Amino acid sequence: MPNVSLDQLGLNIPTITFQHGNKLVTRPITDHPPIIQNTVAGAIASINILNPGSSLAPPAVIDGVKMLPADGHVQMEAMAEYIFKMFQQGIGLLALQEVPKKGTANFISLTNKLRSLVGTSNLINVDDLANQWLQTGSHSFGTSILCNPRMFTVVKGCSPDLNNRVGCYDVLAANGDIIPVANIHGDFNQQAHTAHYIASFDGFCLGDANIAYHTYSPVFDPSSLQSVVQPEIEIEGISRKVNTLDFIQDTYSKKRAPAFTPDVNGITPAWKLQVPTGNDITSVPSVFQPVIIQVAAGEAASLLRDFASYLINNNKHHLFTSERHISGIDLKTQAPYVTANITIGNKEVYQEYQQFQFLEAQQKAALNSQVGPAQLEIPVSLGGDQAQRFEQDKQQVQRQFLESLATLNEKLETHAQEGSAADIKGRQLYQTLFTAQNVFFSQLTPELDETSINIHIANFRRVCENNVKDADKIMGHGWLYRIAEIAIKAVGGLFTAIGMVLGSIGGQGLLKAEHRQLYKDTFFTLNQTDLTKGLQTFKQEVLGNDENDPGLLDINNITPAK
Repeated sequence: MPNVSLDQLGLNIPTITFQHGNKLVTRPITDHPPIIQNTVAGAIASINILNPGSSLAPPAVIDGVKMLPADGHVQMEAMAEYIFKMFQQGIGLLALQEVPKKGTANFISLTNKLRSLVGTSNLINVDDLANQWLQTGSHSFGTSILCNPRMFTVVKGCSPDLNNRVGCYDVLAANGDIIPVANIHGDFNQQAHTAHYIASFDGFCLGDANIAYHTYSPVFDPSSLQSVVQPEIEIEGISRKVNTLDFIQDTYSKKRAPAFTPDVNGITPAWKLQVPTGNDITSVPSVFQPVIIQVAAGEAASLLRDFASYLINNNKHHLFTSERHISGIDLKTQAPYVTANITIGNKEVYQEYQQFQFLEAQQKAALNSQVGPAQLEIPVSLGGDQAQRFEQDKQQVQRQFLESLATLNEKLETHAQEGSAADIKGRQLYQTLFTAQNVFFSQLTPELDETSINIHIANFRRVCENNVKDADKIMGHGWLYRIAEIAIKAVGGLFTAIGMVLGSIGGQGLLKAEHRQLYKDTFFTLNQTDLTKGLQTFKQEVLGNDENDPGLLDINNITPAK
């Protein structure tokens, strides 16, 4: 099985000591160790964190200790530290089961400790813990998900399945792919249903199956990478096995990269993924050709000095031909001395340079982490004035999109009753769109090629398409398409301004000329109330929506997601 051994990662379960009757006892903070598996998009994991006060699995009941303290402050803080350690090791996505109910003291203890540990590092999007929480059946606890936003971002929030035993999400990977994810906490009384669900799910499916371990038959499918483990914990020096199973099933990786084989000896760092992400590190050709990197002339020398220091600090002395010269690197500056060309003719040096650039980008992202619109570092391959102008113009486009989202919030606060279906659906919509735009704009850098730009735009449109009906019911017919396509047209203008001609963006990707003209005549406006005949015609002919709903806010028209 392709899961990674916890012993190799130093991720043995922590313990806590507490009073039980007239003596102190020490117990693990959960009766389910995490399960970790590498995928082509990054490492994913699952853990049942054991809701404080919930019953322990029977094999874990020793000396009458049937549960950990219901006041789980100590347990939840220890769990937060354990989770943070997993992400430090390189986990990109973590599915959690038995997460305490939102708003309870135990949930707050877990959340606050995570926030204090994450700080400004942006290693974990802690908000997901509450935003993606879903009650498990009739229990007081639920499932949720946490992501490293540099690797995975939830773009379609949690929807329940299998009688509230499964939380389903769409996550956007750093390579631009949107991957379905199912987080399962199965019903022990419905084991066959759970097994069938797992077998039929396409994407990442993981969690606590609550299926008797000896009865489960793993999937034998060459396109599926599946790990199935029987939880095992140590109490008072004795190993205890729980008659259930935790699992990870990945049907995505082999489709994305048929030759992919997950490493079982450790978590694969993002820069070593076998398929290029598009945002991080490109693959190196098997027959290496010299690579020319163009940078601002004034920054070339300092860049190479930093790279040389990186090589020395990582004991790569064999890559130097002399004390100061890196093997296979040539630097030339040409008139009018604005840019410099760094030629790398050594394959190993180029691989190390890619890793160096990736780690530099991570550090910059951590320093620039903030709430709200993304602020990007501009690559040194552009001149300062051009780079600054691109960034300023991009922020202006993003600001206009955010103003439209702010209008959504304003409408909700004015018209929707707090806690009503409209209020709940509207806030879910706002959070989904805010996350989607943050991901979209953070991916836009001047050096992108046309293919990468179109992939990012297609993913952004897909998120909007998934939510257009909800948006129409709140804000008016065509509102979401209008503000999204205004932003996309402006983004096309940004890249055209730096020398890129993107016909597919300029034409909005519409096949018929009359549709393109109709789009231009009716959609390029920020007016959110003038529902013209042309707009209605466009929705009907191009978007395939024949509804004549005027789109006024009506709490009776909006129902929670099923």
